[in-house]
Amino acid sequence: REIDVYQIAEPRLQAYLPELYGSQVNEQREIFALLLEDISGAKHLETVLTPEAWTETEIQAVLTGIADIHGTYLEKTDELPPSIQKKTSADYITAKALFDELLNYTERRFPKIYQGRWIADLRNFLNNADENFIRMTELPVTLCHGDFNTRNIALRSTPTGDRLIAYDWELACVHLPQRDVIEFLVYVLPENTPARVMLHWLELYHHALEKASGQTIDAEIFNEGVKLVAQEIAVNRLALYWLVHNAKKFAFLERVTSNLKTLIEEVCCVRH
Repeated sequence: REIDVYQIAEPRLQAYLPELYGSQVNEQREIFALLLEDISGAKHLETVLTPEAWTETEIQAVLTGIADIHGTYLEKTDELPPSIQKKTSADYITAKALFDELLNYTERRFPKIYQGRWIADLRNFLNNADENFIRMTELPVTLCHGDFNTRNIALRSTPTGDRLIAYDWELACVHLPQRDVIEFLVYVLPENTPARVMLHWLELYHHALEKASGQTIDAEIFNEGVKLVAQEIAVNRLALYWLVHNAKKFAFLERVTSNLKTLIEEVCCVRH
């Protein structure tokens, strides 16, 4: 998919990618290679374990950058290559049984983590999976990175300030733009970050996306997307991380989960 991203990248997207020097594709021999810029001198490479390294100005630079990428392709995804697919509601609904079992498993295996109000929220989300997943596929979508966190981004110093570098696009997909933003925030912010701080950054991104896309995005629609995507991340990608955590320990996982839990409990309405 990363090769496809470079092939379709418009100038606005190219500004946030490592520079491409060359590529080779030989499907018969299964060779897919890119020769990319060395970004080892960029700021904040591999800061997944050091969220305190990020300043507010730098977080804003990332949000502004990803908003520019999202704004370029917002509701303009029909011409993206087949490898960069949009999940249908049927895809999600088919996976509901897996999501149920993953939630059951994580509750049993990690009871200190998987407890509290957010479990009721996630149960409610899955109990109404048909409605929720259909609605999620009706909201505005764009080209998403799909793995947009502090393991796959950095900052480039420029005369006008820091600029986002987003690399490793192998999980690129068509999704709600909130997907990338929520993942970034739960990774980049320290553990126990208050919900109001996350909501502040989401609001800033919302306005940046409107500016980048030239579209007015109703706040209620945007916040509905935040609510749905936060829960989808929890029952899908995050739960899979906890499954793999049994064999490969992720030192960042408890912090990321804590932040996502805080956001879900704030934006969802199921209460005991």
